[in-house]
Amino acid sequence: MAKITISLQDELLDKLDNHCEKNFSTRSAFISQSINNTLLSLEIPEALNKICFLFEQVAEDKEIDENTKQDLFKLKTIAEVLKK
Repeated sequence: MAKITISLQDELLDKLDNHCEKNFSTRSAFISQSINNTLLSLEIPEALNKICFLFEQVAEDKEIDENTKQDLFKLKTIAEVLKK
């Protein structure tokens, strides 16, 4: 696991520390989760476009090939993470 150094405004750091203390978390855990959630949220528009494409493909072909199954599984995984 890599270690990094970041700069934060004092007020933001205070808010982070208060949140972590109330939620029995650490700065690192909160920041890691926040970055992960942000990066996943950036994938939403692409995932929605892919869903539309896959449904059109299934409707046209009347079957699901192995690549489409894998794509649908990836999208399901993204959706499950976003529900949390």
